[in-house]
Amino acid sequence: MVRFILFLFVLLVSLQACAQSDSIKVESPPLKKNIVFISLGAGTEFYFVGTLVYEYIFWQSRKAVHIAIGGQVGYSLYAVWGIGGSIINVNLLVLTGAGKHHLEITGGANVFLNGDLKGYDPYVLSVNAGYRFQSPMGGVIFKVGTGWPEVFYIGLGYNF
Repeated sequence: MVRFILFLFVLLVSLQACAQSDSIKVESPPLKKNIVFISLGAGTEFYFVGTLVYEYIFWQSRKAVHIAIGGQVGYSLYAVWGIGGSIINVNLLVLTGAGKHHLEITGGANVFLNGDLKGYDPYVLSVNAGYRFQSPMGGVIFKVGTGWPEVFYIGLGYNF
């Protein structure tokens, strides 16, 4: 009886070891490189912004967990207590995750084209972190997150 239990134990341990070594070699398909999305955000001092963004992924690893680096260029309209204007956003993107679920981190600059906040230094830099639902096969993306100057943002777009 002891030999039988020992045999089952060794068998189960060896099967577990084989299963783990196979899962490390899994590669997921690359993400589509082009993304267009609309983002709505709210920030400090009742700062509301709507942004249309084009994003391109420059580089990505194809391991079980993706790491991608890209850039974003966007056009934003903002409003603060009845005043407003427009902004060009230029950001660097780092995207990581597995399958359809990703963590996104962006950082860059806001260039004020016109409006009452032009020259107001606290809004010149932007940094965001959030969750992104994006299939490697392309299609609809959904994103939600926080950062500066938007305290909260939500976005919907298309990946191709």
